[in-house]
Amino acid sequence: MVVVADQRDRRELAELHAANEFLQFVPRIRQLTRCGIGEAKATYLHLAKAGRQCHRCGTPLASADIVDCAKCKSLNLIW
Repeated sequence: MVVVADQRDRRELAELHAANEFLQFVPRIRQLTRCGIGEAKATYLHLAKAGRQCHRCGTPLASADIVDCAKCKSLNLIW
């Protein structure tokens, strides 16, 4: 997964993710970070849902930037 340090960039990417704009998200994160396509896809898939919910099972997540879900153990990025 890719680390995006700038909060404005994170917010922009999180908005694309929330709008299910995968085809806009991938090229944009690649432009910002120069990551590969695999890393861009993995980042998209591991972003937590709105309201700090696990991307996989929907369980509420602890407060952290990167957290494993207590229920399903899936890695979540919280932007």
